[in-house]
Amino acid sequence: MTTEFLFLIPLTPDKDSSDMRKALRKLCFAQLSKLKASKQVWLLSESEVDDPDFEVIRTTGFTKEDKLYEAGFMLQNQPDIARYLVRLDDDDLINPEVFDAIAGRDFDCLYDPVHWFYDLSSGRCSAQKRPWIANTAIHKMEHGLAMVPAAGGSRLAADTNFLFACDHSRAWHLYYGDKNTEQTDPDVPLYLRILSPRSRSSGGSDDFEKTFPFYLQRFGPWKSPFPFEEEELLPALKNLWTEREGALREWNLPEKSFVSRFLNKLNPVK
Repeated sequence: MTTEFLFLIPLTPDKDSSDMRKALRKLCFAQLSKLKASKQVWLLSESEVDDPDFEVIRTTGFTKEDKLYEAGFMLQNQPDIARYLVRLDDDDLINPEVFDAIAGRDFDCLYDPVHWFYDLSSGRCSAQKRPWIANTAIHKMEHGLAMVPAAGGSRLAADTNFLFACDHSRAWHLYYGDKNTEQTDPDVPLYLRILSPRSRSSGGSDDFEKTFPFYLQRFGPWKSPFPFEEEELLPALKNLWTEREGALREWNLPEKSFVSRFLNKLNPVK
């Protein structure tokens, strides 16, 4: 029987990882383990990884983009391995209840119409409408493996790339414009993107008290409720921060100027 979901997780290289990132990875894997629907999980890594629960796929590339590109060639030889393909960063969290609820349905792509974020430093959530499909969506395998004009992704791809390995903010909404797509409930997303002052995408500055609020203001009002079950997961997320950084922060986010709002529309944070 064909597996329902294949998750591709490009692991953060050890040299770029941290204690916080490794702790988030454990939470990421724990959420995946709660999934009742049939699944396979490929951990894409350039180095040896000891994981008894998921399959470790060795790659020659170090970057997220190169690892996904390599995985595409592996999947070309076994397209029936799963019905659906999902890519997931190793510091983000899926909602297993949503995946279980949609298992067995037929669509070309299912995605969150609203992008959800959780800030580790404050323990707050934000939900924001954006004009593209977020990094974690559910692709029917034949579409995920479709070769399309390269839009971001690995530099090794040259002119064409696998759809799933392209820049999600540039390629996916265009490709699926005339396809059979479905959306989740805006209040119950597939996944939650985790933000942290220590992450590379936020700048990773030790002086984040001054810089991080400017980063956070680009993700919405930070007044949304936590979208997953709270009993265990929310305390675990808060503990990740307090055990390593101290008390949760109460950020006073700088008010956006007209110019900053305009520039954000031109070059928004993914």
